[in-house]
Amino acid sequence: MFIQLPCEILANIARFMLQIDKLQCSLVCKSWCRPFQESLWKTLEVKTTNKINEICRSPNNQSIYRDNGHLVQTILLGNSICVKEKELLTMQRHFTNLRYLNIPCGGLNRTEFGGTTKWELWRSLTDLRIHIPYIRTGEKKRIMSIIPNLPCLRRLEFEDDGWDNRSLYTFQDLEQIHSYLPRLTCLDMCIKLEPIPMSIMDQIECVSPAIHLTKTMFAIRHVDITWLYYFSVKYPSMDSLRWRIKYHYILPKVDMVKVTEMLSERSCIFPCLKKIDFEEASGLSVPDSVFLNMFSKFPGTIDHFHYTLNGKNVKSLQVSTLSSRFQKNWAASLKSLFFTFPESSFSSSEERISFGMLPVLVNLRVKLLSGYVELDLLLKNCPAMKKLYLEAGKVTFSTIFPQNVSRHGLQEIELDSMEVHSDIYRHISNCCRELSSMRVRNIRMEDTDSSEFKSIYLDMPYTRLKMLNLVRFRLSHQTYDKQCLHYTHLNRIQLLTIEQTGPITRPIDSLPDENNQRNMAATSWFHQYRVNAHPSIERAVWMLGEEETRVAEFYFSSASSGVSQRVEDPNTARDCFGLVDKSSWKDDLLRGYIKLRCKSVAVCNIDGTIFYGGV
Repeated sequence: MFIQLPCEILANIARFMLQIDKLQCSLVCKSWCRPFQESLWKTLEVKTTNKINEICRSPNNQSIYRDNGHLVQTILLGNSICVKEKELLTMQRHFTNLRYLNIPCGGLNRTEFGGTTKWELWRSLTDLRIHIPYIRTGEKKRIMSIIPNLPCLRRLEFEDDGWDNRSLYTFQDLEQIHSYLPRLTCLDMCIKLEPIPMSIMDQIECVSPAIHLTKTMFAIRHVDITWLYYFSVKYPSMDSLRWRIKYHYILPKVDMVKVTEMLSERSCIFPCLKKIDFEEASGLSVPDSVFLNMFSKFPGTIDHFHYTLNGKNVKSLQVSTLSSRFQKNWAASLKSLFFTFPESSFSSSEERISFGMLPVLVNLRVKLLSGYVELDLLLKNCPAMKKLYLEAGKVTFSTIFPQNVSRHGLQEIELDSMEVHSDIYRHISNCCRELSSMRVRNIRMEDTDSSEFKSIYLDMPYTRLKMLNLVRFRLSHQTYDKQCLHYTHLNRIQLLTIEQTGPITRPIDSLPDENNQRNMAATSWFHQYRVNAHPSIERAVWMLGEEETRVAEFYFSSASSGVSQRVEDPNTARDCFGLVDKSSWKDDLLRGYIKLRCKSVAVCNIDGTIFYGGV
């Protein structure tokens, strides 16, 4: 029956198969040979110099790449591969039906690029992603010598390494690019833009709109509001805008009032815009950001707002200003909100981070180094939220402990590098009954007890998890020193137990461990240890067997009864993370354990080791 399938259907099936599976299918019968062999040639990955030599240096009468080159539609160059000019020309002659080409940074030889290649042989290209090397002597912009030969391009992504004034791009250059590429729908550029003089602003009114282009990304080195005006005229159909400001140069003097008036005279600025992805450096204070100030003056229905601020010296006032700015105009439409301050920390960890009411927000991602988030208030203000990622200084409540909380539909949560009290987990379980995925990474536990022995209890009685992901699960407990007025970190806990109170289930697509070494019971114990045999692997996790489990449970039951505890062997070797060898696991009993209690866990991933929820 399957042997009689038409070649077109077989070719479509092959699109979703791995290369090794395609090869096996091509050997089934004659009718399957051609469609599956042709599919093997659709994508060509060039990751080694040997592969380049095989393509370019084989005799013409023996070159399988020349004979089958017309079948190749995608070429992907590896990051460490540099193609010489003659080699690139050979590839252009072999692969004349190319649709997609990716040349990453370092892929082109800067001493030869642009000499003998014939880009007109690749007129069939619809998607080009290329990194243009900087050439000390030569044309001002090498990309301008390539794109006239590629009229079918729909997506262009390029980065120009040029750093001097010869590499500045003007709006006339962009006009020329669009004249060469009338079918372009996506433009992604990392370039240096030349400021648009106020004297020629009237010329921008005469540019022809690129109505087919809907997505743009500009990684530039300065902010210029005149360019924003040009984009509003040139790209009226744009629905996605990404703006990367790599450095802050001295801004040119522009008449802000005049440009603002010109923008306000337009009936609607970016009427189709739905997504803004904006990244800048902290050289400019956020309240004075030209880009965001302009968008705050022109309300719209933005669905996705992603903001990244690189650098240090960020104040909580700046976060509050940003929050009030997008909440005023976009709160009713925002569905995803990403706030990333990867290098920034506030002057005090007691700075409160809030976002106000966001009724339709589905996905929230916040990344800071300090400050605190009130979880109960956040869930209340975002009733439609399904995904939540938090990386800040601390998660807390707006009150001592919320009472009579309403149910929330949160399904996925990630807590990363934060200080979290055990009550937070109980609140999440009580409030978010639909939670199915939880990821916890490098979490610090707040504790007021100063004893060396610790038993941290994370109670989530209503939670049924399909996926539990624990990264660096050795949670660090800490105590607050009232005399020194700071937190003191104690020993890190390396033992974890998961107690499942409900039926133990496993997803249909997961496979049980035949040796039963990774199938979890109702109560399972785990230990993290150091690995000396593998230099590339610092740590590993194993699930305690029946005998080890009895030892751990007896020890902790005795310790809770006040019975004298064992003394750690002074000869026990620990690494910088406090990890011991697997054979010395009993020495970690003294440091206590973490207990997670929930309804069920289908799949548990602890530092890359998978454990299944049982039978």
